Amino acid sequence: MKHFYVFYDRVLFYVKNRRMPYRIRLIIAIFKFFKYKPIKCLKYFGQMWAGDILLSSIELFMFGEETLRDAVEVGKNLNVKPFLLYGTLLGYVREGSFIKHDFDIDLGLLEEDFKRKDEIKEALLKRGYYIRIDNEFELSFIHPRSKSLFLDFWRVYNKNEQAFISLYSDDNETRYDYNFPIDIFSEFLSVEFMNVMDVWIPSKAEKFLEVSYGDWKTPQKEFDYVKDHTNLL
Repeated sequence: MKHFYVFYDRVLFYVKNRRMPYRIRLIIAIFKFFKYKPIKCLKYFGQMWAGDILLSSIELFMFGEETLRDAVEVGKNLNVKPFLLYGTLLGYVREGSFIKHDFDIDLGLLEEDFKRKDEIKEALLKRGYYIRIDNEFELSFIHPRSKSLFLDFWRVYNKNEQAFISLYSDDNETRYDYNFPIDIFSEFLSVEFMNVMDVWIPSKAEKFLEVSYGDWKTPQKEFDYVKDHTNLL
């Protein structure tokens, strides 16, 4: 199977650099996943063909449900509470599904839970995930069968009577801070999302979305996840 993925990656690299039409690239991507997720390929094929689900989002729709379930199960086993954030929370509230132009799963961890990130890391490594980012603000994984699907855990910490989420730029030279009213993270609800039970969300989910996005009810395909948040300091 390893040789298949090497072959696939070479073909996709060739297609991208030759600027082949979107639908040819889509067929190649579907070919990769059909053996493992035939029902989901058939379920979403029409939306993908029409361009409603972007090529960059296919892997989220193929493997996102099992990735979310892995995160929930790890949280239960360790008695920590990862909760939906950002695009994943927006998908739950606005779409009842993953967003059709998203490409990762965003989860938050309060300070005390984030301190146990080494245990989370060990548990997900045992499930075949790969570490992408590991720093004081973020713990991010790559899905075992999908190089483009990320599982991100964000540290939510308190400072000066506000809650914060922070991240570093890709070159680790710039830090970005986002502030929130502290009460957003005071209570959580357990919900079902994408056929996964016991998924946690902030009870004031809409307030989180308003602070983060402003007009969160209007879909925006072009959104810079670093610089376009309305609460960037």
